[in-house]
Amino acid sequence: MLRSIVWVGVAVFALGLVKPACALDIYWTDYGGSIERASPDGSNRQTLITGLGRPAGVGLDAFSGKVYWTDLSGRTIERANQDGSNREPLITAAEGIQWPFFLAVDAAGGKMYWTDASAAKVQRADLDGSQVEDVATGLVSPSGVALDVAAGKVYWTDLGGGAIWRGGLNGLDAQQILTGLAGPVGIALDPGGGKAYWTSVDGEIWRANLDGSSAENLLAGLTGPLGIAVDPAGERIYWTGNNGKVQRADLDGSNSEDLIVGLPDPVGIALGVPEPSTLLLAWVALLCLACCLGATHARIRG
Repeated sequence: MLRSIVWVGVAVFALGLVKPACALDIYWTDYGGSIERASPDGSNRQTLITGLGRPAGVGLDAFSGKVYWTDLSGRTIERANQDGSNREPLITAAEGIQWPFFLAVDAAGGKMYWTDASAAKVQRADLDGSQVEDVATGLVSPSGVALDVAAGKVYWTDLGGGAIWRGGLNGLDAQQILTGLAGPVGIALDPGGGKAYWTSVDGEIWRANLDGSSAENLLAGLTGPLGIAVDPAGERIYWTGNNGKVQRADLDGSNSEDLIVGLPDPVGIALGVPEPSTLLLAWVALLCLACCLGATHARIRG
């Protein structure tokens, strides 16, 4: 009994240290040529990378502490450490990409996905840029892309086609789940809550069930909402707009507020933990060990 109490105490102590360190930061790209980040309330703003062309989509790999982005003017996909160091190009126009826009990262599966409006495709590659392959072709002008890795699904918007699609991570069994939309742009998922959220060129934000049913308008009268990200734990949605702002609201669209204003031209947005630290990883390992040993001890006693 005493040992069980001790292991539970260790696990709770470790979780108490890890949880604050996992507060989500906001990362966004800006057509002005930069990638920035800030705390969830918009404070602690930092410029990570400058001197880019027209960075658009952005995605994070929390396992390796990397940030990935597309660049429209350079027709490239690049990555760097989450603090902006060690920048490296991964895919260039030589690999056939034409206008890479939004991007999503499957860190566990070792893949990144992006839309290419000029090529009318959704594509993917390994995280080092190798093994480029088509996921979907023959679209009108694909824009946003998001992943439900647990369900093995990739979602994308087709701005010109007025539709949202869903298919397997390899593109198989793709089908339209919403049609007749007014220019869907960015898309984000809350798999646990069973919802998909998207921005629209007509200044609105919508959500629906993951199968496309029960679509509802959350926000209207916005100025050019583009990228969108969801924080299910924090019960917030975040988005960029061509009004030079990063904004957020509750999941139902209430309590909309400006977080950051006066930006040149924010586009893509992603949420993620700060760079992994040795201390954080050590406590996560300790937590797992404590839970495993506690469960083993309980089975033995049982």
